[in-house]
Amino acid sequence: MQRETDFCVECREISSYSLQKRCVTKNIRGENLTFEITCAVCDTCGGFMSVPGIIDLNVHEIDEQYRKLKGLVSIEEIHTLMELYNIGKAPLSIVLGFGEITITRYLLGQVPSKEYSNIIRNALSSPVYMEQKLLENKDRVALAAFKKSMKRVSELKNIFIISNKMIGVISYIFEKLDEVTPLILQKLLYTGIVVCVKW
Repeated sequence: MQRETDFCVECREISSYSLQKRCVTKNIRGENLTFEITCAVCDTCGGFMSVPGIIDLNVHEIDEQYRKLKGLVSIEEIHTLMELYNIGKAPLSIVLGFGEITITRYLLGQVPSKEYSNIIRNALSSPVYMEQKLLENKDRVALAAFKKSMKRVSELKNIFIISNKMIGVISYIFEKLDEVTPLILQKLLYTGIVVCVKW
């Protein structure tokens, strides 16, 4: 198996390297936190190498771990919410009571506050909560966007009474599949219920 190679600033030559997990401590908002990141380690001298994509990977790893540590919503969960209720970034921001570009900023990597994160999670876990938000802000969004989202809310509510665990399953399905229609979702969830009952 051929090793990946790049220029090592310590060896001053092209060297092979391996990817290894290392712990680093970062100060975020005045708090020292430890994260596990991926490092490119030179096979010759053991020094760290700056290979293409490694910095972006580290930023993603730290962001993901920080969000989990603080219980904050992930970018993937926001995408899931948009798909689940068939709603765009700006309308979703308004419906949830945020500024118009808030969701756009979150999708670009800005970390939400715990308060805003909880609002997003509530909408993701409860069609009833999302319906309430849609009705509260009906006059602030385009009628077409409102109708599309309300249609999805009704479809989800009509499948059956959805528990938080089941919404978690739905979120997972949306994350793993490219396209999920209400019919596919209903069939997948029904299959899951049948399997659970048999067990």
